[in-house]
Amino acid sequence: MSSPQLIPPAEAVTLDFTSVSPTSGGVGVVAAGVAEGLAATGVKIRCLVNSDTHAAWASRLPDLAEYLVPVSVRLSAMSPWQQAIRRFVPRSSRLMQLLIGRVRAVRARSTSGIAGDGVVWQPFHRAPVAGANAVVTVHDLRVFEPDLSSPMDQEIITENVRRARAVICSWAHPHDSLLRRFPEAASKTFLIPLPVLNPGDWIERAAPGDRELRLLLPGFVTPHKNHEVLIRALPRLHGARAVFTGSEDGKHGAHLRALADELGVGDRIEWLGFVDSARLESEYAAADLLVMPTRWEAASGPIFEAIVRGLPFVASRIPPITAQLDSLGLSLPTFDCDSPEELIAAIRATVDDYGTFVDLLRPLSAEIRERTWKQMAEDYNHVFAWAAGRGDKPEQLMRGNHV
Repeated sequence: MSSPQLIPPAEAVTLDFTSVSPTSGGVGVVAAGVAEGLAATGVKIRCLVNSDTHAAWASRLPDLAEYLVPVSVRLSAMSPWQQAIRRFVPRSSRLMQLLIGRVRAVRARSTSGIAGDGVVWQPFHRAPVAGANAVVTVHDLRVFEPDLSSPMDQEIITENVRRARAVICSWAHPHDSLLRRFPEAASKTFLIPLPVLNPGDWIERAAPGDRELRLLLPGFVTPHKNHEVLIRALPRLHGARAVFTGSEDGKHGAHLRALADELGVGDRIEWLGFVDSARLESEYAAADLLVMPTRWEAASGPIFEAIVRGLPFVASRIPPITAQLDSLGLSLPTFDCDSPEELIAAIRATVDDYGTFVDLLRPLSAEIRERTWKQMAEDYNHVFAWAAGRGDKPEQLMRGNHV
């Protein structure tokens, strides 16, 4: 593959990573996976990266380091003043909403000149797309939900869907939600599932019996991840310990710690913060049950991670989760995310029939593990080729044609 500086933009797929970094949660993992998968299939690519994150991307993608094109992004999210604003100005405030729209528009202009006339993929759907042949992956529409509403993000997504040559969704629920909200996009919207973002080995597990029940809740400590319902359930889950992994969002962690102390369960919670992959793997191995009490997801990555490892789980009864379970053919206990009582009942039902739940996961584990980044990148490339006018429309990637 030629150096990106020598590839005419019209002949390469430009991956616009200027709005994400390797540490941008699931979006960063997906961005890296698509880049590596495309390179493995021989597709000519250029990866535009914020100069502030260039070193991090080069470390994350050492085999693709020469294809990274650093871009000086104005009003970079990595700047100290931007990070200070996010810490001290509530996201829901009118000021922050105005800043979101203005700042992201300025950032987008930093890349518009270098993006060129070829296909440009935007992996972060809340950043404006660039170019006439833009492809955007819309991971979820949570910013349209009343409790998570962000008007400026809504405007950006709406404009992205309107402008994009093609729109990609990773899971059934966000795909169907997008088409209900933007039915005019039906002819250019594709469904391309992800592999498991954090795969691991199957672990043979035994029912916890009389020993301490270890409950794992991985994910950012933010209000919508809803650690609170598990904390409120702990006083009635005698002999249970909760383990929280993930960085904390502002002051929410302090609120949860105070609540735990008030309820007398502070000593039964482990706050591990962000953990590396080795530590997360050890926590999956030590856990008896995954608890996913989230208020909103596109689909739950930890549920897939639990399945491939043979770890039983309970999850909140919200539309994205029930759609995910339906697509997997799983009928498992779910709970109202505002009801500690229902969470307790779901945990007890799962523990009481632990072996049955493990056996349900066994065939699914092998099936889910088969999906690879290379396969996903090949699907993406079919969409890119169509968007560029170089290939037929990949009808097999339309929702109604999926098996």
